[in-house]
Amino acid sequence: MRDASFCHGAAGLAHVFNRFYQTTGDPELGLAAREWVKRTLGFRVLGQGIAGYQSLHSEDPTREPQWVSMPGLLSGVSGIGLMLLAAATDISPEWDRPFLPSGIPA
Repeated sequence: MRDASFCHGAAGLAHVFNRFYQTTGDPELGLAAREWVKRTLGFRVLGQGIAGYQSLHSEDPTREPQWVSMPGLLSGVSGIGLMLLAAATDISPEWDRPFLPSGIPA
């Protein structure tokens, strides 16, 4: 895992595990969700990026990705923030419906 993003990083895995945990009540899924939330928080670096988060991003696939500040949902701090809010409550979030894996009720 190279960054905390919702699309391809720790926040996305935390959210999927949390939603499966909320659906099934399986304690192993709850443990996995909490572990990925911790990893997401571990990517935060005070004084860098937006709210301490940056994402690895490259406009050119032939070049090494760089750490950049991104505000968006998929690769930016908005997705990380929404995941953290969803993890802090047992209320089913509605913003994630387009991203739900099949089998998780909306």
